Amino acid sequence: MHHWIVLVLLAALTTGCIGWADAGERPGSVTGQARVVIGGVSFPVYEAKMAASGATNAVAWTQRDGAYRLTFLRKGQHDLHLQALHGTYRQSLYVQGRERRDWVLQPGNVNAERFFELAALKRVWLDAKNQLQAAYDGELVRWEKRKIAVYMDVYGAPYGFDAATADRYWQELRRWEQYLAHQYEFVKAGDPQRADIVVQWVEPWEIGDQAGITRQVAHYYNGALKLVEIYISVAWADFPGVWEHELGRAMGLGAVSDQNSVMYPRLMLSGPQRRTLSQYEASLVRLMYDIPSGQRLGGGWRPAAASVAGGLEDGDGALDGADLFGLSDGLTVAAGQLLDVDLDAGAAGALPLVPAREAPVSGARESVLRVEPGMTPDMMPDVTLDVLPHRAP
Repeated sequence: MHHWIVLVLLAALTTGCIGWADAGERPGSVTGQARVVIGGVSFPVYEAKMAASGATNAVAWTQRDGAYRLTFLRKGQHDLHLQALHGTYRQSLYVQGRERRDWVLQPGNVNAERFFELAALKRVWLDAKNQLQAAYDGELVRWEKRKIAVYMDVYGAPYGFDAATADRYWQELRRWEQYLAHQYEFVKAGDPQRADIVVQWVEPWEIGDQAGITRQVAHYYNGALKLVEIYISVAWADFPGVWEHELGRAMGLGAVSDQNSVMYPRLMLSGPQRRTLSQYEASLVRLMYDIPSGQRLGGGWRPAAASVAGGLEDGDGALDGADLFGLSDGLTVAAGQLLDVDLDAGAAGALPLVPAREAPVSGARESVLRVEPGMTPDMMPDVTLDVLPHRAP
């Protein structure tokens, strides 16, 4: 009996010594912060995968402030890969001890005005006279949970509602899973009390001259979405672009000033208004979902001439080097340009980072989709869609 106890103790000591020796051979670490610069404004990159290869293989994830830490690295050459939804960036460094490597990302082909509108950092709305208004006082708000439960109140819909409409709505939800490289998943909720997004169809008179209304009812303390309610007029339920617009608002997108976009705050019959997001807008959505909720444009930001010149139109393409579907792991490749900048000194021309809120949101945020005067549900528009084939995760 005592013989076995001695053997066990010797094995434990041997294992401990090997562990201490291994830890002694890996004294290195790399810490830093990742930010993305858009229109001269610096935002943290959140939940991006930081992978080291070479002398050591290690993985870490960026935090809400963009910080990351790779530990227990052997001395030697390492390749670092930052994998975000919108693209992958690479750097190399030789690890000797405690190293610091910051990342300042500048994705290519990003129109700052278009991004700020789509990310709701620049608010766009129609006033009482149906005139387009804008203000740079918005806030980026998105889902941060990766599994989003959706309840569609088919049984509570008005008489005559076609239940097959809900199936078409789910097709757009699957399209959004593709937009976000299958890093987010929509699941059906059997109970509205257990849902994150609740969809209801209502009588036209209940929401006036709007085709749909989306309300961000509840947020988490960090600004992330917690509960969203969508109300769609049963008269407009099958009209192309209505559900697509409201779902975009439910995902945190803002209204935009481009009349050709599905996110324009008025449903248009005339003109080539899209009935879903363009590929370029989808690439901006991925960029938006790399930034944590609660960000604002600080310092009284206003657009510089260079940031709005040569604005992109729908169909001009996605971010440079970014494939719509990305790699097999759902991450895009080699998008944009990497700048080796000391973040402590600040990126040239960048405004200070605006932290997320520390207090809860009070009251619901409501957005409406108005209908062009004289337009009726039986007037079918010139539908412009990007038909995306289904791809498994």
